[in-house]
Amino acid sequence: MAIGFTAPWVILSLARRPDFAASATFVRWNVLGILDLVVALSIGTVSAALASGAPGEVTTAPMATLPLLVIPAFLVPVFLMLHTVALLQSRRMARD
Repeated sequence: MAIGFTAPWVILSLARRPDFAASATFVRWNVLGILDLVVALSIGTVSAALASGAPGEVTTAPMATLPLLVIPAFLVPVFLMLHTVALLQSRRMARD
């Protein structure tokens, strides 16, 4: 969540200094963003697999119905693609 929380400041840095996209800080931020999304999906998957079905147990079942289904099924892949594209563009800027 810390990476998502810092997104407005990264956007502000990019707006003020477009060359920030070629910096190591920007690359590190995107790699941590990808790692954050992968860990979140992994934890959700593991906790769903380990659910025992005991009464009162907190489960991931709400994430399998709309509207929450949109998060793991649509938003996470979109953000993974956005981070990847940002890394590719950063790499291209660093070469130029």
